[in-house]
Amino acid sequence: MNPPQPPTHPRAFARLSPTVATRWADRRGRLKPLLRLARMIFLVVAFGLASWLGFSAWLARHYVARPAERYAEPAPKLDWVKLDEARLTSADGEQVGFWFAPTPGDPGDAPTVLSLHGNTGDRGSMLPVLKLFHDAGFPTAAITFRAHGDSTGDYNDIGYGGRLDVLAAVAEIERRRPGKPIVIQGSSLGAAAAIYAARDLGPRVKGYILECPFRDITTAVENRLRLTLPWGARQAVEEGLRLLAPAMIPTLEHMQPIEAIGTMPADIPVLMISGGRDRLATPAESVALHAKIADRAELHFFEEAGHDLYARHDPARYKSLAVPFVQKAARR
Repeated sequence: MNPPQPPTHPRAFARLSPTVATRWADRRGRLKPLLRLARMIFLVVAFGLASWLGFSAWLARHYVARPAERYAEPAPKLDWVKLDEARLTSADGEQVGFWFAPTPGDPGDAPTVLSLHGNTGDRGSMLPVLKLFHDAGFPTAAITFRAHGDSTGDYNDIGYGGRLDVLAAVAEIERRRPGKPIVIQGSSLGAAAAIYAARDLGPRVKGYILECPFRDITTAVENRLRLTLPWGARQAVEEGLRLLAPAMIPTLEHMQPIEAIGTMPADIPVLMISGGRDRLATPAESVALHAKIADRAELHFFEEAGHDLYARHDPARYKSLAVPFVQKAARR
């Protein structure tokens, strides 16, 4: 005999014998807590998934967003130079703040050193570098990258778009000092922008000083997450970023200094400087980048430094490395 089938409608209980009806009612009663538990588990999982993806999407946007609202950057009054101010227009229409620090009498063929700041910085943050090179007899210049300080733009792709700002700055220096050599010094984001711009600049720039350069944007983000999140949460966020970032960051595939550095002109010298305690752009990343251009680059470590301006961390040693490099590069 086939076992009785469960009724499909509540009124069907009325047609069952009291014993069978009671049995099915009891079974339904026992299932209700299980159904409530299953519903709760589904809601928790759905909420967790939405939160994971939502936070990952927010983080992806956060890393390429303007770090702060635009603010004025008037040239400070300095006892060692009077800064010339200008607004530059990049090839894609961004307005970029620019300072130029001339030397008295414009000393002949002395090179101009263009300094490029790091992420969340501005041209004012590079004043220690400008002064060091200016004191050595070099005209100096600095820009504030797009999506920073008083420059326009809201999309900060950590140097890739900034390469156009570098090109605009070099053109402005050439206008001010035609035929005179140029050397670029960049820190972190600034180093990446210099790497990206080098292929287009070709022989117009005589040398590069790359400080605390990062390998690629994925490694840079992982380094920062490692400092802020515990292991399990970090792994989850990294997976979320891998899933969403390609769709949310249009220039993601280009944000790879490790790939771009090999396109720098083969006959242009490079000085690389890294902090031995840098956890944002690690010494291992500098070693990997240097290996790509070892035939024309030298690499030095400031063992006790982190992610810093090395002209501020150890001015004497920095000067002993950077000034002779600039002099030699300019004579090439």
